[in-house]
Parts: sequence; C-alpha cells; structure tokens
Amino acid sequence: MAKKTKMPVIEQTLYDCMEMIPGGFCVVQKRDRYRIVFANKKLAGMFGYEGKEVINALRKDVFSYVVDDDKVRLLQFFDQAKDVTTTITIVRKDQTTRSMTMEIRTSLLSSGIRQYLIAFNDAGEINEQLQHRLQKYEHRFQLDALTGLYNKDSFYQATSVLLKEHPDEEYVITQWNFDRFKAVNELYGSAIGDKIIQEFGKYMLEFFAGSGTQGRLEADHFVTCCSRDFLDTHEQEIEDLLWGRTKWYSVRYPIQIHAGFYTIENTNEEVKLMCDRAGMALHPIKDSYMTRRSSFTAQMREIYLKEQQMMREVDAAIENREFFVMYQPIINVRSKKIVSAEALVRWKKSDGTVVSPGDFVPVFEKNGFVSKLDLYVCEEVCRFQSTRIRQGLSIVPISVNLSRVDFYNRNLNNDICTLLGQYSLSPEYLKLEITESAYMDRPQELMETISSFQNSGFKVLMDDFGSGFSSLNMLKDVSADILKIDMRFMDDLETSDKAGTILYSIIQMAKSIHMEVIAEGVETESQYELLFSMDCDNIQGYYFYKPLLEEEFIQKLDTDARVVPGNESSDQQTILYFAKSDVEAKELVTKLQDHCNIRTVYQADDFLKVLQKDCTGIDMAIVDLSGKMDQGVKLMEKIRDRAYLGNMPFVFFACDYEMEQVKKVFDLGALDVILKPVDWDMQYERFKKQMREIRNRSIRNTFINDTPA
Repeated sequence: MAKKTKMPVIEQTLYDCMEMIPGGFCVVQKRDRYRIVFANKKLAGMFGYEGKEVINALRKDVFSYVVDDDKVRLLQFFDQAKDVTTTITIVRKDQTTRSMTMEIRTSLLSSGIRQYLIAFNDAGEINEQLQHRLQKYEHRFQLDALTGLYNKDSFYQATSVLLKEHPDEEYVITQWNFDRFKAVNELYGSAIGDKIIQEFGKYMLEFFAGSGTQGRLEADHFVTCCSRDFLDTHEQEIEDLLWGRTKWYSVRYPIQIHAGFYTIENTNEEVKLMCDRAGMALHPIKDSYMTRRSSFTAQMREIYLKEQQMMREVDAAIENREFFVMYQPIINVRSKKIVSAEALVRWKKSDGTVVSPGDFVPVFEKNGFVSKLDLYVCEEVCRFQSTRIRQGLSIVPISVNLSRVDFYNRNLNNDICTLLGQYSLSPEYLKLEITESAYMDRPQELMETISSFQNSGFKVLMDDFGSGFSSLNMLKDVSADILKIDMRFMDDLETSDKAGTILYSIIQMAKSIHMEVIAEGVETESQYELLFSMDCDNIQGYYFYKPLLEEEFIQKLDTDARVVPGNESSDQQTILYFAKSDVEAKELVTKLQDHCNIRTVYQADDFLKVLQKDCTGIDMAIVDLSGKMDQGVKLMEKIRDRAYLGNMPFVFFACDYEMEQVKKVFDLGALDVILKPVDWDMQYERFKKQMREIRNRSIRNTFINDTPA
C-alpha cells in the first residue's frame, strides 16, 4: 500500500474512494512481472495481512497469492487482455486458502504498459448473500401478491406439510367465496375491489393466526385448512362472517360470503383433491341468499366418483366413436322448409348405456375436455357435409355449439378452418353457436373471436338469448349474425301476455339491427302461430322435428318431407266476428260466407283467446259493441298491450252517439268504424274491398320478406 505523502487533492480523493469499495481492490501492471502497484486495506485483510506488514506484502507479484492450479488460468486471462469475471483460490498469510471472485478490467497505458484493475469479493459471502436473496424471493413467490396469503400451489404444499406433521388431528378444508363480488367492482371500481380483497386477506391472517394455513385460489375465492376444534370454538364468529355481520371492509356495501367445508378423511390424498371437494360442497349454494354454508356429503362423493369415471373412459369413447351426432332441423316459419340444422352430440357406450348430455357436458366443461369434443363434432359435421356434396345431394348449413371453454383457445378459428380445409368445405356450410354465458365469462375474448370467425366467412349464432342477466348489454356489444331466443320464453307464451309482448319486442329489436331470429323450443301449434304473426324468421322444436339420427335427417332432406300436423290451409280469408247476438251474426255470415270464412264469438274473453291462439289464421276482426263502445275501447287497449297483434285490422260497429269512444278506438289503431243504422248492402261491398286490400298487402309483404337480401 502506498505511503501517506502529500499529493494532489484529486489523487487523494481517488485513494479515499478505493477504501470505500465494499471488497478488495488492486491495480496490477505488467512489467518484468505482474506486480501490485496499489491495493486498498480491505484486500490486505483478505490476504491475512495487517499493520506494518501490509505495505511489503502487497508489493509482491500477484501470482504469489494464487494456488498453483489457478495460476495458469489467471495468466491466460492476463495474456488475452480481455475483461473477465472468474473465481480463483488464494493463499493467505497463514497458508489457508480462500475462494475469491475476481472481476478484471484491462487497459493499455500511454507508456505501453498493460494495466489491470482487479476487484476481489469473498465467494463465500456472495453465496450467502445470494442464498439469502433466493430465500427472500422464494418466500415472495409462494405468496399471493395482493393479499400476502399463500397462492394456490404454495397452499397445497404448506397444507400437505401441516397434515403430515399432525397426523392425528382432524382438519377441515374450507373454500370461501364472496357473494356477487362483481357488483362491488361495478359500483366502486376494480381498485376498491382489490382493496377489499387485501382487507379480507389481512382479516384471514389475523383470524386464523397459528391455527392452520390460509390461501387465495383466484379472484375472490379463498381457502383455509384448520382444525375441527378451531371451527367449533369459533362457530359464531364464522356465522357472523358469512352473513356480513363482521365489519372488516371499508365500503358501505354488505359483503356476504358462501363457504364449502370438507372434513379431511385421508391425509395422504392430494390437497388439490381436498380443495376440489370443498368446492363441490360450495357449488349448490353459491347463488343462494338463504344458505351460506354447505358440507361435502356422500352424495357429492358419488357425483365426484362418477365424474372421475367419465374422465377415465372418455379418451377410449372418442377412439371407439361412442360419441355421435344428431341433427335437429331449423324450419323457416313461412315456407315450413328445413333451412338449417343444429348438431347435437350424444354418448352411447359400447355396452349400450346412454349418458345424458346434461351429465357429461358439465363434467367435460369443468375438466376442459369439452374443447376436444367440440372439435370432434365439428369434424363429424364436416364429414357429413362433404359426403353430401360429393354425392350431389341437397345440403343446408349446420350449426355447431362452442363451449365457453373453447374461448381460452386462441387458435380456435384456425383449428376450425383447418378442418374445413381437410374436407374441402367453405364456411357457408358450417355455422357456429355461442352461448350467452360465454359472453358473461370472457366478453373481450368472445368479441375478438366472433370477429375473427366472421372475417373467415362464418355466420355466428348467439344461443340461449334471454337466459342470463346481461342480454341487452350483450346484444349491444356482440356482432352476431343470428339470434336464438331461449326456449324458456316459450313456456308461458300461450298464457302470459307479458311473455308474448317481450318476445315480440326482442324479435323486432333483433331485426332492426339486421339479425336473423330463431325461436327454439317450439312445441305447439299455437306457439308456431304466434311466432308467425310476430314475423319470427325460423323456429326449432318438437312441433316440427325432434333431434334426428343422421340416417333420419338424410331421409328428411332427400324426401323433402313437408307434412306438418294440423296445418291444413285454405285459399279463403278468415274474419273473426265478435257478434252481439245470433240474429246479427247470422245476417253477416249469410252475406259474406261466399267470400270468406267467418268465425263467430259472443264474449270478449273468447275473442281474445282466439286471437292469441290463431292470430296468423285471422285476416280481419269485426267487433260489434255498438251501444257499449266504452267496452270496445277497453277491448282495444287490451289488444294493443299484445304487441304482436299490432298489424291485425280491426273494424268496429258503433252507434252514432258514441263519437267520443269512436275517436279513441281510431287512436288505438282501428282500421274502420261503422256507425249504425247500417246500409248493409253498401257495407258488405266495403268489407269485400277491405279484404282484397288486406290480401294484396299480405302477398306483397310475403314477397318482400322472402326475397334474398
């Protein structure tokens, strides 16, 4: 080390800086040997020297401090004159050895002398520091970043250790889910939602401190493992927590929780399976307001084992073609012809056992296998369509259902297009059905995928519209081509005026944004008649066809079967006549029976029932409430509450002193009002003219509606 002598301020400053370096430092110059020309005190200490002996010790050749095995390697580094970092072993004053990390930087002085700046660090200390940092990062990696609880994988690992350390203790796995937490995010924003998640994590750490493990699975789903004794002791606190009586959050919104409990029976099982069972216990109550907790039962175990058995069998079932496709035709409302069909997957095991789609589809959705099954159905449909085309036979587009799970596959569009290419098909022969629930799960991904489908030439159907809670919002955001209305609308269509009005409004709304409409679940003639009058495009349901085996579907296409039960037609138009008496009814029927069919009723309720059941079979309605036109106004108001009767022509008979009521029925949309006394001969001619105009208008509208865009 250099003596302390008077020197320029800058040089003294540099010397002081060298002493501040954390490790050892020296400057080596190559003259006749590789001599140390400067070193700081820390390096001397690393070599084992101190006091007066430091100066002489550090004037030695640098190689005198390196073990023989490393001298050749270090000399090569010096000769190459390259910057390098390496590890060598040095020999200390007491002849002990020590591993050092050397960082070498080379330079050439103006005098031509090669100079090396070398920083030394104790490799052992570095390893300890690295180990400490690794342990720190590993601990952070094990924790959920938002809450500080274990993340999912770390919870499984920590709980497994806990159970092995306490084999005789009875433990319970519990899944905790917030009730309708999406409402919190919508009301307060995701930042406040994250804050509540953090607060709950802190509460869990404090409440369960020292009594087990706590973790966050995802989103607002948490899990704990604690002893049965702890749960029993804190029964009331847990009830208060579930019902939102425990105030641990910072917003003015009641946070309630559902919990599913699984009492561990075999501690050697995977903790993941235990958590799955707690989740199964939670599932039946997750939407319940009245029930906040549920425990895993023997029945749930049977369901679980049944699901596991399905998953064990499914690959072989695909290979053995136990899955097959049935086709349910879709019918044009006006022509009653098959214009499309929906492919429906079925499972018949090799032993003849039939598995309901309601049993296997939810299981496959949960396990992700449904994506493979959907592509299997796509290929079966492509095979069917390709065969029909090669044989020169009639063909209609067939729609294939896509599960919400499919939208996790970013190559979904490419996978389906590849299948079409293998069978030399164009996208017009395959339609893609997407459920409304898929929009609820992954709206952004759904919209992007639909756009990619349409860019590839596919038509996209939005299935089960009206089954969820965000239907209108979905209709605004999703640019589907065809709307399939949920069959539950059909349940009350014949008995509920409100159901009919809502259904009519949906049909008209879809048409206004240029969407084709299919009503599914049509089972009766009256439902068909109502949908016809509402100008629905197509229908699907048992009234025309149930799902058909491939051979049956081929037969329907080939023979073009069009016979529909209860659908006899007549060239004559039909008038529904609400008469005051048999005498007047007989008079009108006698005059008009050669020109049209007359259906006569005498009560307002009967009049409304006939209209509702067979509105498409009625061309015009005549109402005789003369002298009681206040009742006529009320009747017309009821009719206008049924939006699907909006185009029905109504003609009223009235007395000449009922002009105020006459004006009201005109305001409500009556076609005509005939004042009594009546010139019947002239009136019959008016009726015939009105019927001709109605016929001409109907023919014109039918032509326009059936003309391709």
